[in-house]
Amino acid sequence: TYAMHFPNLKYLSLEAADESLVDYQPARFDKIEATARQCVGAETLSLDRCSVYPALAELLVRTPLQSRIKILHLHDTHMTQPTLLRLAAGLEALREIVFPNQFTGSPEFFASLARARPALKELHFGYSDDETTLDDA
Repeated sequence: TYAMHFPNLKYLSLEAADESLVDYQPARFDKIEATARQCVGAETLSLDRCSVYPALAELLVRTPLQSRIKILHLHDTHMTQPTLLRLAAGLEALREIVFPNQFTGSPEFFASLARARPALKELHFGYSDDETTLDDA
């Protein structure tokens, strides 16, 4: 991706550029890993409009992003709850998650999320106009 050439980017996006793509799966793991190593200022990771499978989540938590990403954007993202829990657990600096649209999680899921990443400060649900935020206040 172009992002690897801009090491001071704060916002990394792996999202599909074409909104009409269905089941877009970031697959250039070599480029994703190079970008993760080069973008030393990255604090936000967007996986909007992506299908995230365990292999991608595992790759992301093995890169330097695991200690840098504070905000995870998941609008229109397709990901299983176990994969989301693994990603949240592996992103050590994670403080905020913007959940996929129409996300429904059981009380057990949120209890597991709290155990996986107890330092979370904000959880967002929905888009900006009708967004609901839960925070630690």
